[in-house]
Parts: sequence; C-alpha cells; structure tokens
Amino acid sequence: MASALIGLPSDFSLPYFAYGALKCEEIAWPQISGYVTATNPATAPGLKIAVIDGTAYAVPHLLGAISGDLMDFSNPEDAYAKIALFEGMYRRHPSYEWAVVQISGQSANILRSPQPRQIAEFVNSWSVVDDPVFSHGLRWIRQELEPLASRLPDGIHSYPQKSDYWSDYFRLQSLIAFQYSYHERVETYRLGATNEDKDSDSANPGVRRGMKNRRLEMSQDPDFLRALELAQIDRSFSIRGYRHPGSDGVSADRNPLESWYRVRSNIAHHGKGSEWELKKVLTVAVDHFNTLLEFVKITSPRLAETYKDLTQVKLER
Repeated sequence: MASALIGLPSDFSLPYFAYGALKCEEIAWPQISGYVTATNPATAPGLKIAVIDGTAYAVPHLLGAISGDLMDFSNPEDAYAKIALFEGMYRRHPSYEWAVVQISGQSANILRSPQPRQIAEFVNSWSVVDDPVFSHGLRWIRQELEPLASRLPDGIHSYPQKSDYWSDYFRLQSLIAFQYSYHERVETYRLGATNEDKDSDSANPGVRRGMKNRRLEMSQDPDFLRALELAQIDRSFSIRGYRHPGSDGVSADRNPLESWYRVRSNIAHHGKGSEWELKKVLTVAVDHFNTLLEFVKITSPRLAETYKDLTQVKLER
C-alpha cells in the first residue's frame, strides 16, 4: 500500500524495524504496542547507531549492523502515523527520514539519519539502560535527597550556622531542577514530541501540543495516576504563580504535576527561596521523586529491573 502523506513511509505494508526507544519493552514501547501483532529480534546491515544527546539515530555504515525488533502491525496506517508523530516526522526539519532496509531478504521500513556532523558515540545496539541519566539518575537523586529530607524539616532555626542551611537548601533546589529534567525526558518518551509536531495541510490535520498541554496529558495518564497513588503524595497545598500573589494557586489535589512544575519554575520567587516555603519545596522534591520512581517501574521493564532495589524517600509530614 503506497502512501503520499508527508511524514509517513511510502509503503505501509512493510514491517517496521525499531532499534531505539520503540523496541519491545523499551521506554516508549507503549506508544505502539497496541498495534503490534508480531515482533522478532533482528539485525539490520549497513548501519550504525549514533547516540546524540541521549537519542539513538541509525546512520549509514558500510561494515555496520544494528540490532532491533522487526514488527508487524494490525493497523499499519495508524501505527505509522503514531510513530511519525512520536518521532517528530511532521516537523519542517525532522531529524530522521524514512528508508527501506533489507533484513534476511525481507524489506522493512526504518527511520534513519544522515551522518552526524558533531561528535557522536557509535554503537551496534541501544537500550534505555545504556543512558546514564535514565539508569543512574534516580539512584543519585535518592542518595542526595534522603539526608536533606532528614535534616531540613525543622527549618533554618535548627541549623547552628545559617550558611549550612542555605547550602542544604540550594542543594535541594538543584535536585528539583534535575528531577524535572529527568521527568521531561520520561514524559517525552511516554508522549512523544511537543511544539509544532504536525503542520496542517489538505491530507494531514494540524497538531499543536505545547509543554503545558503535555503536562495535562501526563497528569491524566492511567500509569501516572497509579504512580501518584503508590507515592501517597501530599495534596493539601497549592502553589501560586509569581505574577499572581493574590490567587489561590494550583492545587496539588487537582493537578499535582502542574503545582510541582510551578515550584520548579518559580522556586526563587515570592519567598520560596526562604524558610517560609521550605515545607512546600521539600514536599514537592520528595513526592515528585517517589512518583517518578513508581512511574518508571510501572512503565519501563528494563528500568524497573535497574531500580528494583530502590525505595521511596520518607518525609515526616
């Protein structure tokens, strides 16, 4: 079946070769798993995987061969449309192009890239557990957060030296910034690309999803809601925007992800950089970490194995 739609492969009838985050049991596997009728490990010749900014790109290589999964779809048109949206293929300047590769005498669609101009790591296979942020990040956060959750709850007056308090507090701010960086990467793999995902034309309806839209989508994800339950978050506080001092703010009970984001974005504004807002900031750090840990364990079998010994951080409420 031929396709003339922008951003999609020319032949929907061919199977798809996945070598990155869309492989079976990888972090973005739920994006397409509902369409897959069969998946088999396979090797694609003539390619290497260039890892750039944590993302895997198949690039031409005369002597190379990369491992991945060969997939058949029950509804190829919808499956390929989902892949194209996830990988940003509707953008004006996508990072990939559709190509056909021969695997054991069988043709398959693949997303590949030109040779990178910048320095890249070249590998034969990629998994989320090979990514240092994904595979070590939560362990490092917990290592740093647990002692802060023990020392900080009594506030600045429990510190003989105020400089020691601020040192701990600034460390907490840094942790929150890193946690949200981790969160946004998880969110990207879970939901796909964001701004100007898909241009509108006669064949393709336009798609415009910004970061705020994606936070709302993430907050309604059934697995994320389950992770919130397991984390037993504090829903009793709200955070206001720094330009709206008279408002009640966003309630953690209504949308914890949005209220946490406001702490991350406005952490130095209207007193949150002082002892008066310490409890909220510390609560967000702990609740966000615990939720991230549970969400990753639910959604990524490979990361679940990596973090199987990691437990939640406890905070005295």
